[in-house]
Amino acid sequence: MDMQKYLVNPVTLTQEERTLLGLDGPANDNCIAPLLVTVKQAGALLGIGKTSVFAALKNGTLERRKVNGATRVTLRSVRALAGC
Repeated sequence: MDMQKYLVNPVTLTQEERTLLGLDGPANDNCIAPLLVTVKQAGALLGIGKTSVFAALKNGTLERRKVNGATRVTLRSVRALAGC
């Protein structure tokens, strides 16, 4: 997945978040956080499965956005749920 189109938020990522999102490596040393992540990435960041992510989206714990018909999760809501 090409995450470059989502890299518009000036919030920096931790090394662990960069690794979980597949953004680790020298080319991404100065990368900034994406505003939106996939359901799979949200689950990886939270340490939960897709079913649990969809349950959190359904009950409003996580915020969703549709991008070209695909579900994306706001990184802000992922961090809020994680207590970051």
